[in-house]
Order: sequence, then C-alpha cells, then structure tokens
Amino acid sequence: VRLAIRADSQDRYTFRITDTGKGIAPEYQESIFGKFTQVNKKNDSFVRDESGSGLGLFISQSLVALMGGRIELESEPGQGSRFHFSIALPPATPVPVPKTLPVGQKEFAELRILLAEDIHINAFLAKTVLEKARHRVDVAQSGAEVLELLQAGEYDLILMDIEMPVMDGIQATRQIRNGGAGEQKRRIPIIAMTAHVLADVREACLEAGMNGFITKPIEISGLNAEISNVLQIWA
Repeated sequence: VRLAIRADSQDRYTFRITDTGKGIAPEYQESIFGKFTQVNKKNDSFVRDESGSGLGLFISQSLVALMGGRIELESEPGQGSRFHFSIALPPATPVPVPKTLPVGQKEFAELRILLAEDIHINAFLAKTVLEKARHRVDVAQSGAEVLELLQAGEYDLILMDIEMPVMDGIQATRQIRNGGAGEQKRRIPIIAMTAHVLADVREACLEAGMNGFITKPIEISGLNAEISNVLQIWA
C-alpha cells in the first residue's frame, strides 16, 4: 500500500492511496462503499464476510464527506486499486486544554488494560490512544485469548470487542463472570466495543455481564468518559 499527498493550493490537498491487491470489478465499485460490505475471499463477491465488520470504506467515505470531499475509486481486476480524494485543510484554531475534568469524571492514570480486538488497525489505534494516556495495554485477538491472558496476568479493565473469531466478546464475558478465568477475576470491569448501535446489542452485552458500552469508531473523549464512569461505579 502506498500513500501520496499533494498540495493543490494553500489549504487544499489531494490524497491518493494505491494498493497491489486483487482489484475490484466495475460492477462492485459502488457497492463496496456500503455498510457491512467487503470482499468474500472464497468467490470474490462483495458480501458480509467473517473477517471484519465491513464498515471501513463506509466510515472512510462518511468522514471524507463531512470534510467536503468524496472518495473516488479506480480499479481493475488483477491490477490493484487506487483511491483518491481532495479536501480543504485550513489551519486549525488552537483549542485550550481544560485543566480539570468535567464534573463527575475522575482521572484513572496508569491502568493495566486488556484490549480484545481482532482487527489489527482497530487494535493499533485503540492501543496508541490508551498508551498516550499512560495506560499499559495488552491485546487479545479472540475471546479465548482474553481468558488465557486474564488467567495469567493482572488487569484493571477489559475493553471487549463483541465480534471476534473462536469465541466472541459476549461468550468470553459470560465465561469470565462464571469463573472461567479464575474466581478472583469474575468481577473485573468489562466495557463492550462494537460498531452496532442497536438497543438489542447493547442489552445483550449488559445481560452477559458487561459494565459499559462504547460504539465504533471510538472517540477519545467518549472512551475516557466511559472508563471513568465504569471504574467509579465499580470502585
């Protein structure tokens, strides 16, 4: 994958991303930007696959649209793909950083967090954000790995993706609450992370024993607030 950025004017830039993948047939080039759509590795069709959420390009297109642009695609089967968009990026206005947290929020520094996320880029971004806040983070890529790491180590909190291979987040939470990672680990705070915003998904997470709920894409302020709220209640 290659990224090229070109300054078209003082405040306008064009971004071009090129890959050397299998390419995308013309009849699928519009649908690939839809929700829950991705390459089916078995037959090259574009359907909901088991390897991810199918929201990446939809979210990317939505974010670029909010900035006044549109992602364009050039691709041929067997020749890779080229995505490009142009947006205005004027200098930002400095925002003062508050010296105190909002009322009702407490700072919890240097937490030991177990992050359960099977999609590499999502795990990398979340881990980076958490480590900048001085937390120590270990990553598990399945519910089964969560149980293994939790049995072997000490953690203050679990951030649990609900869609993972081998064992999903809801199954892993039930196992933990039933003592599957050890009796002393049953009450560890668990926050669900999911791209789904439906009420029944949230309800299923809470019924499984999770203590909080955040939606993807994750916002830093929302993540910090939910961690603070859950740990204050759990304390």
